[in-house]
Amino acid sequence: MATGKLYDKHPYETEFTAVVEQVKKGEDPGCWEVVLDQTLFFPEEGGQSPDQGEIVIHDIAYEVVYVSISDEVITHTIRGENEPMPGQKALGRIDWGHRFSNMQNHTGEHIFSGIVHRAKGYDNVGFHLSDRMVTMDYNGVLTRGEIEEFTRQANRIIAEDLPVICEYPSEEALEAMEYRSKKEIEGAVRIVTIPGVDVCACCAPHVRSTAQVGLLMVVGDQSYKGGTRLSILCGLRAVADYQKKQGILSLTGRNLSTNWENIPETVDKLRSERDNLRYQLSSLSAELLEISARKLPEGENACLFTDCSDRNVLIRTLNGMKQEHPGIAVIFAAKDGVTEKEKVSFSYVAASLTGDSRRFSEQLKEKFGARGGGKPEMVQGSVAAKQEELAEYVQKFVINE
Repeated sequence: MATGKLYDKHPYETEFTAVVEQVKKGEDPGCWEVVLDQTLFFPEEGGQSPDQGEIVIHDIAYEVVYVSISDEVITHTIRGENEPMPGQKALGRIDWGHRFSNMQNHTGEHIFSGIVHRAKGYDNVGFHLSDRMVTMDYNGVLTRGEIEEFTRQANRIIAEDLPVICEYPSEEALEAMEYRSKKEIEGAVRIVTIPGVDVCACCAPHVRSTAQVGLLMVVGDQSYKGGTRLSILCGLRAVADYQKKQGILSLTGRNLSTNWENIPETVDKLRSERDNLRYQLSSLSAELLEISARKLPEGENACLFTDCSDRNVLIRTLNGMKQEHPGIAVIFAAKDGVTEKEKVSFSYVAASLTGDSRRFSEQLKEKFGARGGGKPEMVQGSVAAKQEELAEYVQKFVINE
């Protein structure tokens, strides 16, 4: 028997009574799959997450953890120690905050998709309403300017307080009707109409009028499968998002000692100062590294340890080192700062005038588990080891043996 869908006609009701028709042990411990003769709980369907709440059976309250539908039969997955029995009476309670939030966001999606369809002819070919976000996939490209304009139009429609009409038209009326639908529908078709804005087949609960959507904001957009994917927030979710972002802006403004309106300009200035400091630091690091290279003791082999990460500086210094040290010349650049005693992750470059540098790389792999390779003239890679162990190893290394 098909489950009676109380949410179709009574989306604002929060409590209902029903009779347990079927009970099956759930997949998770302590869970039961229960079918009632009727329900206010909207199941996961049409891209929307299911209702939340509780069902009281024989004076025992069970948490509703999931609601699904198959062949018009709605199954409530509930959690509780005692097994419910067929024939028992049940009292269901909907989590109204969750339900109303979904209603606001789903009606908001209809408003925005109706605007897009009328203005551009695009269809909403993918829809997902989770507990936090709504995403819509349109089969056409929307520019940033169009998105902003459609957002303004959507909020004007919300302010107009238009009715949201949910009904099952007769077959004759349905055949003469133009409406949006993401799939072929068998049986009775439920149509949600916002006069002058949208007509769409939909199974979900909606608010009574557009004013109850409250607010609609697009919070994300991206190219997707040749079209556009948008993320929106409506009603109380949009308000919470605005408050969060306003708090971040205010805190950032205080930290930067400026008003939030001036944050972009202040950040650009700080970025420019940072880039100048990086350039100066890089220049100083290059000078220091080259000075250190000139002070190295004479010998076949030589190595330097640095925290300089500029590859051009490292290669230039290495080329000078190999002229003075014909065996192997190596520079180890610490990824997390130079440490004398602890094991550190280094990147390295090594070169030789008289032998095959790859031999050094291969032996470094055998000794320390290093990674890397290159050409006979120069190799590069990474290694994690103690600084003194690497220094000792370089001094003992023989390039031609």
